Amino acid sequence: MLKSVLILLLQTSSTTIDLPDEFRIKPIRIPTFIDFSTIVGSSATVFSFLSFVGILATVGITVFWIGKAVQLGILGMQSGGKQDKIQEIMKSLRNVFTGVFMTFLFPVILSIIGIFAGVGTVFDWPRMFRSCGTDTYDYYFQAYLDQEGSDATAQADAICGYTTP
Repeated sequence: MLKSVLILLLQTSSTTIDLPDEFRIKPIRIPTFIDFSTIVGSSATVFSFLSFVGILATVGITVFWIGKAVQLGILGMQSGGKQDKIQEIMKSLRNVFTGVFMTFLFPVILSIIGIFAGVGTVFDWPRMFRSCGTDTYDYYFQAYLDQEGSDATAQADAICGYTTP
């Protein structure tokens, strides 16, 4: 039996392999968009969940950088005009701005890619990557991309059975 499998594998030049029925092996299907509805709520997929977590992380990092800038401002007021402390604070402020730039560079690049792909910015992704579950569309972004006009979101919401907030 092993010999027949090896011969079958060596003779097959396509990506589809049909095994004899005697093996009783069912095909393995790994979905790209896993249903996360039990954890996050109805119609959530792994990509919509990850994009939501990414948005929360972006907001958290924004709060962190604002806190750092306020902290440096307070240190600047407490420096008493001493030149060496002001230079140290200015160096720290440059580092904060470099960190802010590097932090937001990744979401901006992803947003540009998303805009060109038609699914919007990273802030639109939790909605775009949720499941639709109709006979025609499996995911919301498919329904959205098939609609035309300025009310594509409302049309996709109606198709997928979501109400517009």
